[in-house]
Amino acid sequence: MLDYNQPIDRSGPQGPQQRSDASFNVLELVSLLWRRKIAIAAAALIGASLAVTIGKSLTPRYTATAQLYVDPRELQLVDRELTPRAQDVSGLATDVSRELDREAFGASEHDRFVVAGAGHDEATALEAVLKLREGAHVAAEFHHTEQLLHGHLAAVDPGVRCFVLEGAGRAAERAVDAMRALGELGCEALLVPTTHPVVDIVRFQLLTCDLAESRGIDPDMIRWDEDPWDRARQAQEWTGPTDL
Repeated sequence: MLDYNQPIDRSGPQGPQQRSDASFNVLELVSLLWRRKIAIAAAALIGASLAVTIGKSLTPRYTATAQLYVDPRELQLVDRELTPRAQDVSGLATDVSRELDREAFGASEHDRFVVAGAGHDEATALEAVLKLREGAHVAAEFHHTEQLLHGHLAAVDPGVRCFVLEGAGRAAERAVDAMRALGELGCEALLVPTTHPVVDIVRFQLLTCDLAESRGIDPDMIRWDEDPWDRARQAQEWTGPTDL
């Protein structure tokens, strides 16, 4: 029976409070992760192993960059001594003629020769030892001046005839050091002033001719007229697989 004397409650009946589905509990998340720790660690390990395997199986690719510096002749941003192509070569013919008239190095009984140089003189030194080997059949060696001073001297003895190309700047200073060291070894050594490879090679060509003449050698044949060197030359003339 209704009691009309009681105030009306318009809020209606309230049921039990329900938790919102959107609520977030950090403790529950941590607990869930901890229970799945073995599975998570295994998945991470498998992923890392796959990444390492794929990385090692890929062909490495390398890239390189370069910068090109242009040297306008009018500005002379680079010293002409460092750019041989900018040198004036109009007087080379006169210089070569003058070199032919200079005192020759002269033949000797040495069987081993060393030519050392640095910088622009390396080309001269390499060509010099090539001529000595081909034309005079002697053991001729090229050494960079700095390398000669840093260990190659151990293979040099008083029986070696040495030529040190002087160069310029720091190279000239080290050439003097090399001469001093070779002197201590008792070597016959000569410091050779340099100007240009075309000019500087002349005296070594004359030395080759003098050595060949004193030993009865034809400097032009490179021993192709003698055995077994002629057979060695023919052996390298590979013409097809049937010759092997």
